[in-house]
Amino acid sequence: MSGRDQGLVETVREALRGEEGASSGTTFMRGLTLGALMGAAVAGSAIWQRRGRRRRERRSTDSDIGAPEAPVSDSLVGEGGGEGDAPEG
Repeated sequence: MSGRDQGLVETVREALRGEEGASSGTTFMRGLTLGALMGAAVAGSAIWQRRGRRRRERRSTDSDIGAPEAPVSDSLVGEGGGEGDAPEG
C-alpha cells in the first residue's frame, strides 16, 4: 500500500475506534463509515449471488443444447392404424 492509502486506512480506523466524549461530528462520521461499509458488503453479496445464478443457468442451458430431443415417429400422418383415424367405409 502506498503512503496515501495507509493514511486513509488510519483515518478510517480512528473514526471507527471512537473516543469517550466524542463530538457529534465524529459520531456521525463513525456511523456514516459503518453504513458505507455495510452497504458495500450487501451490494457485493447481491452481485456475487446474481453472478453465481447466471453461471448456473448458463451451465444448465449449455448442457441442454447437446441433449437429444424426444423421439420422432417415422409414420406419416393419416397412415392406417392410428387412434385418431376415422374408420374406412
